Amino acid sequence: MRFLANSKYNSAIDDYEPARDAYVNAIDLSEINSTRTDMLNKYNKVEDWEKRRNLYIGAAVGIWLWNACDAYLFVPKNENRTVSIRPNIHYLQENSETVVGFNINF
Repeated sequence: MRFLANSKYNSAIDDYEPARDAYVNAIDLSEINSTRTDMLNKYNKVEDWEKRRNLYIGAAVGIWLWNACDAYLFVPKNENRTVSIRPNIHYLQENSETVVGFNINF
């Protein structure tokens, strides 16, 4: 769902930008009013898809956190509970960039 929402959000932005440009370039009052209405309708669609996308991202993060807590808290009794957090730092010479990450093992 998040990928669909992100795709729809990007599509809504692509629809909004020409409408915004038409509004900015409008000269007479009737053209300004009609292009403003069209621009605002398309902007509302952008906001709606942004909210949906953020909701789906938040839900995915929440489910992942719930799963991680469940995996840690409800380990079978015959296993030890240990948490290992290990940072990873890699320097990529071909791109001249540093990549930082971490691993969490239960």
